[in-house]
Amino acid sequence: MPLHGARAAALLAWVNSTNVCSEPIRELSQLRDCSVFIRIIHGMLRSEDAESALEQPLPQRIGFICAFLQKHCKHKAALESLIPAQQLLEGEELALAKVAVLLLYHASMSCRSPADWSEFTYETQVELAAILRFVLDNEESLSENLELFLQRKVLKASALPGAPSSPMGDIMQTPQFQLRRLKKQLAAERENRDELEVELAENRKLLAEKEAQITVMQQRIDRLALLNEKHAADQLEPKEMEELREKNESLLARLHETLRQCQDLKTEKGQMERKINQLSEENGDLSFKLRDIRSHMVQLQEALNVLSVEHNAALAQAQEKQGQLETELRGALHDKLEELKQEVSALTSKGAELQATVLQLEKEKQQQEAALQSQRGLFEEEKQQLGSLVSSLQNSLSESRRRLEELEQELREREASSAQHQQSLQQLQHLQEANASLSTQLQAMAQAQDSKQAAWDGEKAELSHRIQELEGRILELGPQGPAEGLQVQLQELEARLKESQQRLADRERLARENSRLQEQLLFLEESLRNTEGILEDEKRRAAESLEGSLARIAELEAERQRLQQEPARSLEKPMEPPREDEERTKLEQELRARQEEVAALQAQAQRQGTEHQERLQNSLNEQRLERARHREELARARELLQELRRDEAARGEELRELQGTVSRLQGELAAANKEPPRSHAEDGDSAAATDGSERSRERERELSRARSPEQPAEALRSQVQELEQRCREQQESAAAARAELEASRREGAQHKEKASELQKLLEAARSAQALQDGSVEALRKELQEKGRELLQSRGTIAAHEKELTSLRAAAQDRARAEEGWKEQLSQCVQELERKSSLIGSLEHEVSILHRQLTEKEGESKELKRLILAESEKSKKLEERLRVLQAEMATAASRAAERCSLMKVEVQRCQEEMDKQRAALEALRRERQCQGEREEELRREVKGSQDECRHKEQLLAALQQELGAAQALAAELPPLKLLCQQLQAERSALESRHRQELEQRGEALGALRAELARAEREAAEAPALRERAAEQERAVQRLQAELGQAQERHGRELERLRAASEELVAGSRREAQEAARKLEAAGKEQESSRAAALEERRKLLEDRQSLAAQVEQLEAVQKEQAKQVEELKKKLTQHEKTARSHQQRVKALEGELQAEATRQQERVAELQEQLAQKEQAAEHYKGQMEKAKTHYDAKKQQNQDLVEKLKAMEQLQKENAELRAESERLAKELQQSVLQAKE
Repeated sequence: MPLHGARAAALLAWVNSTNVCSEPIRELSQLRDCSVFIRIIHGMLRSEDAESALEQPLPQRIGFICAFLQKHCKHKAALESLIPAQQLLEGEELALAKVAVLLLYHASMSCRSPADWSEFTYETQVELAAILRFVLDNEESLSENLELFLQRKVLKASALPGAPSSPMGDIMQTPQFQLRRLKKQLAAERENRDELEVELAENRKLLAEKEAQITVMQQRIDRLALLNEKHAADQLEPKEMEELREKNESLLARLHETLRQCQDLKTEKGQMERKINQLSEENGDLSFKLRDIRSHMVQLQEALNVLSVEHNAALAQAQEKQGQLETELRGALHDKLEELKQEVSALTSKGAELQATVLQLEKEKQQQEAALQSQRGLFEEEKQQLGSLVSSLQNSLSESRRRLEELEQELREREASSAQHQQSLQQLQHLQEANASLSTQLQAMAQAQDSKQAAWDGEKAELSHRIQELEGRILELGPQGPAEGLQVQLQELEARLKESQQRLADRERLARENSRLQEQLLFLEESLRNTEGILEDEKRRAAESLEGSLARIAELEAERQRLQQEPARSLEKPMEPPREDEERTKLEQELRARQEEVAALQAQAQRQGTEHQERLQNSLNEQRLERARHREELARARELLQELRRDEAARGEELRELQGTVSRLQGELAAANKEPPRSHAEDGDSAAATDGSERSRERERELSRARSPEQPAEALRSQVQELEQRCREQQESAAAARAELEASRREGAQHKEKASELQKLLEAARSAQALQDGSVEALRKELQEKGRELLQSRGTIAAHEKELTSLRAAAQDRARAEEGWKEQLSQCVQELERKSSLIGSLEHEVSILHRQLTEKEGESKELKRLILAESEKSKKLEERLRVLQAEMATAASRAAERCSLMKVEVQRCQEEMDKQRAALEALRRERQCQGEREEELRREVKGSQDECRHKEQLLAALQQELGAAQALAAELPPLKLLCQQLQAERSALESRHRQELEQRGEALGALRAELARAEREAAEAPALRERAAEQERAVQRLQAELGQAQERHGRELERLRAASEELVAGSRREAQEAARKLEAAGKEQESSRAAALEERRKLLEDRQSLAAQVEQLEAVQKEQAKQVEELKKKLTQHEKTARSHQQRVKALEGELQAEATRQQERVAELQEQLAQKEQAAEHYKGQMEKAKTHYDAKKQQNQDLVEKLKAMEQLQKENAELRAESERLAKELQQSVLQAKE
């Protein structure tokens, strides 16, 4: 499993908060080199070892971290399994997370954490608090649970309660955390004190040795000085002096040794005092636990006493209830026998009456069949008349349906086309705008053309005038050849000008045709708008007609449903005469005819709607095509206008060129006119002889001059040819425009024709709608008449329905009563379960009940015989009920057969519905008679139902009594199990108490031994006397606490006894209440029995007609007898199991009593041992030297206590399992009781 992300993020946040890294750590894999952990440890210890460890390789770093955790964290035994070094070497994230968790715990405990908890986010604080809480709760089993904790999901409920701002502050303020921190600090202080004391002892030893050496040296120096001084004075007695000196030295050496020994004893004394303090603390904890156990024992003893009292009371109540039930059973059996006899006599009498009524009904049936045969002839004649009417109506309906379908189709098409019309109108508006702009452009072009035409006319006139002048001048000139050529060219130019004028006229005509087309478009738009309005009107009318037809169809459908419901209702009336069946058949036939008409109308409406939609779709498609053509024509017209504009521009250029050529010709002609006068003037000065020669010269000059203007004439010819080609192209474009205009005119005519066709279609649709409305109105009238006829039949059906509703209400009341009984049974069962759970605490006195049960086994056998007799009577009653149910089933089958016959007759009568209108009154009268008969039959059915209910009530009462008797038998095993559990708990508590007393005795012996040692040391040193006195006071205090604990234990035992007595009294009270309830139930049963007797007497009179079905009842009785035998076998099996359970309970009770006696003996022995140990404690004062061994033994005892506590927990688990097993057995017994009841 991977490490959980939230906890890993919280640990990384704490590591980053220590500020030992320059960059924040994002992942646990960055901690693989363990340098961050060593820096954190260095921040906690401030030692040089951590700094030196940073320079070492990874294995030495891991060893340093493990050594630190082993020394400073409280996980010495399981550190290797908790954090394997191999995983740290491999850099596993889980091992790194464990190291971070332990460092976090140590930092928070030692108050050396540099993190300010308010800087963390709330989620991080929650995770860190959860980690600290887990370590606090699982210090002894971290190697087993820490991995699972780091890998499992975060629980939202793990946050500590309190202020939501700082969960870490909350957990650090808890008493558990502060106590653990104080203990850790005390342990650290003790270790420091021990180290300091050891160092101080060593220093004192060194000082003592140095002082001894100094004193020896001083003595030697003094001795030498004295020897030097006295050597000279007297040299007497040297041997004695030397001996004295040697003795003095030996004494001094002994003194130093004794001083050293005293110092060692002082250090040992300090260590022993510390150990004694620790042992005193542990003794206080153990005494607290002992007091708790004693209080728990007292409570359990009180509860046991209460349960014993309750058990006794419950046994007495059970005996009383058993006697009452026996008396009640005897009385009930006697009453039921008498009631059954009365019921048999009543059933026989009722059977005879029912046979007489059956004969009467058969006679009436024959009479009704004869009357019906006489009426069938009349109905057939009316049927033929109505058949002709139906055929005519069907024809009209088919026509109206077809028209409706056409109209619906047209409406759909119009709806679709309306949207398209709107789009086309928008497009037409855009086209109108474009046409308006084109018309304005055309008008401007026409005005420009008019102005240009006027200019061209003026220029033409000028040119013609100039040409005439030129012609005159040319005639005046001599040579005629070139002048003629110029004239020809001028004529060609005039012809071309005429052609251009003709083209301009054509363009004007095209413009007029375009304006006319625009007018036609406007007219078409107006016609489209008119058609749209007409279509909308028709659509509205068609929608109204469709709504009316749909409403009519809905009415017909409702009538069809009503008529379909009538035969279903008629099924519930099994005793109606055949006349009513014929009427119903007629109604069903009429309904079918109406349904067929409605279906035909719907089909016709659909057909008409589809046809109308198709027509509208076709018209819309045509209009779309026409609009596309109009658009194309408009585009062509625009292209023609553009081409005309381009042609006009080209023609203007050509005219300008022609004007230039004409001006050039005019200039040449003017030059030619100027040259002849000069020649004439020269000839006037010369002689007459030279006139011929001069004329010849002039002719040559004129020829030369005429040749000179031939070059611009050729250019004019080429230009004229180009103009001719352009004129031809313009003529072709004008012809195309004319053809397009003619096509647009034809399309406009087609549009008009289509609009007229649409108008004709609309008129036809309106006429069809009017016809359809007339037919629909006629159908409505007919349906109204038939509806009035149906209303009369519905009145009678409503009366029958009311009667059926009353019967259903009675059945519902019966079902509710049965549910109430079931609820009462469930409540009784719950009460019995509760009482069984309460009586389960009375298992201590089950042995007494067993003895009483053995004495009353004879009585129980008699009760069993009575129960068997009662069960036989109940079987008889059940058989009778089954007979009644079979009779009801046969009656229902007969009714079903009659209903099937009625359905057949209804199908026949539906075809003859129109003929039977006259016979409705006679049928109504007959229905009244039948209603009275049905009421009588219903009353009989109600009486039989009441009898069935009373019998069911009696059966339920008997089942309750049986359940109560079985519940009393089922209450014994849970009581035994509870008694066993209480005895087991009591034995476990007594064993704990004995163990704690033994431990206390051992602790007292150890303390007394320490006191003896202290007294022995007091003789050697006065300081030890004070310590001994303190230890004596501690012993006295412990003895006083032990006496107080014993007193508390006695009080707790008394309190437990009082509580048990109260529980017994409460169980007795509950048993008394249950007895009162049972008495009240018995009284109610007696009252119900009296009422049942009266009702049974009535039923006996009504059931005489059912004597013929006794054989069926006998078969049912045999089956019930078999079932009863099976139930008896089951009961015997349950009784055997109950006996086996009782025997087991007896054996368990004997064992529990033996164990209780053994435990009491053990308690007495323990008390004697305590007294002996107290006497022996006085003799253990001289054994202070065995303190270390006692300390080791104490540790062993603590471990033993831990093991014993684990064993106690295991015993508690086993007790819980036993309780669960007892509950399961109780549930199984309850299920078996319920099965027996069933």
